Amino acid sequence: MKKCFLGSSGLVLLALASGCSEPYSAPEAIITRLDAANAGDPADCLPMVDPLDGRVGSVAPFTGSCSQDPESRSLAFQWSLVDSPSGSMSMLSHSDLVTPTFAPDVPGAYRLRLVVSNGVLTSQPAEADLVVGRCGDRAPVAVPTASSMAPFTGESVQLDVGVDDDDTLSDCAAHGDMFEYTWSFVELPAGSRAELNDPAVHDPSFTADVPGNYTLRIVVSDPTSRLSEARQIQLAVAPCGDHAPVITSVASSPSAAPATGQVVRVSPTFNDADLEAGCEAHAAVFSYAWQLEGLPIGSQATLNQEHTQSPSFTPDVPGDYRLRLIITDPTGRSTSRLETITASVCGTNRPVITSIDSTPSAAPATGQAVSVSPTFTDADLEAGCEAHAGVFSYAWQLEGLPTGSQATLNQQQTQNPSFTPDVPGDYRLRLVITDPTGRSTSQVQTITASTCGTNPPVATASASSASASPNDPIQLQGDATDADTDTACGLDQTLSYSWSWAALPAGSGALLSSPRAQFTGFQPDVPGTYTAELVVTDSRGLSSEPVRTNVTVDACGTAAPVAAAQKVGPGSTVTCGASAIAVNLNGNNDVLLDAATSSDPDNGACGLSQTLFYSWSLLTTPLDGGGSRLRTADGRTTVLDADSNGEYRVRLLVTDSTGRVSREATCILNLSNAG
Repeated sequence: MKKCFLGSSGLVLLALASGCSEPYSAPEAIITRLDAANAGDPADCLPMVDPLDGRVGSVAPFTGSCSQDPESRSLAFQWSLVDSPSGSMSMLSHSDLVTPTFAPDVPGAYRLRLVVSNGVLTSQPAEADLVVGRCGDRAPVAVPTASSMAPFTGESVQLDVGVDDDDTLSDCAAHGDMFEYTWSFVELPAGSRAELNDPAVHDPSFTADVPGNYTLRIVVSDPTSRLSEARQIQLAVAPCGDHAPVITSVASSPSAAPATGQVVRVSPTFNDADLEAGCEAHAAVFSYAWQLEGLPIGSQATLNQEHTQSPSFTPDVPGDYRLRLIITDPTGRSTSRLETITASVCGTNRPVITSIDSTPSAAPATGQAVSVSPTFTDADLEAGCEAHAGVFSYAWQLEGLPTGSQATLNQQQTQNPSFTPDVPGDYRLRLVITDPTGRSTSQVQTITASTCGTNPPVATASASSASASPNDPIQLQGDATDADTDTACGLDQTLSYSWSWAALPAGSGALLSSPRAQFTGFQPDVPGTYTAELVVTDSRGLSSEPVRTNVTVDACGTAAPVAAAQKVGPGSTVTCGASAIAVNLNGNNDVLLDAATSSDPDNGACGLSQTLFYSWSLLTTPLDGGGSRLRTADGRTTVLDADSNGEYRVRLLVTDSTGRVSREATCILNLSNAG
């Protein structure tokens, strides 16, 4: 069974005899905006209804890519321009492509038609309207300017052009920044060779090389190839800048013949007519080129800077130094001058060291600071060369030391350093003196340190007594000699003393009164041997061997007193003891107690004269004896004033002058017949 097709009239042709069953459909031509068709959304592939806005010279953005065939057959495209404004010469190009090329050339309404074919059937025509405004059909207007309308000769002139074009306004902004520029000289002064650096940019420049009138022309072309009217700009170049500078002198500092090795600074004095009234803009824009084009034999001198106004150099040998200076003004005009500077022999002499002196000048003691100072001469310090004074440098070195020495110089780059010998022996110093020209000389000096200052003190220690009793004050004395302070060495050293206990008896808490003084003391507190040790140190830190002194303290003075009490009257005298003493008062209430029989062993065999102190106290009384009392509590005797019969207990304690306390003695009194 065959398919039938629909003709271009849309009528169905029946061909039942030939077996046609289903008809073919014609393709559909659809014109859309190019950006909508490229978006990829089928909803954007709708036939255009409203006209599209366009601009003169801009390609119309139409495409037929949304056209379609029901059978998905390949389509052939045929575009045509069916209407255009009067005067238009625009034509379609590539009219058989999906997207043709068409650029409107005048404002107005344009209509494009598209027909597509699938090879069997042809679509109905699709049409789209393009309305083109006036954007792009107006010529630009050029407005040239210059950085200076009256530049000086040799001055660089910067040109620029402003462009007015209605096609660059907001509704035609797509035409902006696409102008082409053509600059050219219309008139040049006689002899000028001025050229534009780039005649195709909006802001070229040129250098006015001679005075006179310079006339330039500018033409601007817009993207539609419309040309502006040619505009001219005329510049009057003044004669300022056409004079060469004149060097009147080249001054040097120092102005007289400089010494060899002395820095010489040179500077020119010059004038230029271009610096006079009306041409002041040329000031301070000169360039300088210096060259040492002649040197004495053997010289390696160079300028520190060759393109500054005032460079310097240092003559390194006596003789003539020939300098050439070229000064160039801003217009490129230049002048030169040759100047000769003669360096004298000052600065060519080496220093001579005549001596190296030390303080102290004789053999210093070990540990004694030694200051060294050179004496030297230099012919460059003589009359006519005084400029070299005070600029010498010094380099000291301890290049030889005695075995074991760690001595160092306090400063190596000063004129008068010092060091301290730390062991006896030879100290070898080297001094290098360098003058301002770099010339130097050296000398070695040996300083021998004596053994003075290495001797430690010799100490002795003694006690005011070799034996004593407890609590007897003892004075200790230290003495010392030091060979460093004798006549041979004569060092003024100070000695310091340090006492300490080497040994103390068990239980002793004795203290030294002044352990850092030459004289000290202590008070022994227990029997035994007290050993004090002394070390003496001199002001250089050397210490004596320790020396000791002993003080032996016997047991005398360590015994406690013995308390003993007696009842004296009425009646007989009775020694108090463990038993009660019966006392018949016969109406008398007083009982006399006496401690005369108390004693202190230290006052017997030891022969000490210790004082005894007594302390009485009433311990107990009868129940009805509450009014009884001792009339004295701290005398050798006391009186018991009893007010009732019964038993009384009285205690006695004895203390000696060392503070030792006896055991207590108790009197038990059984009184009767109290009054």
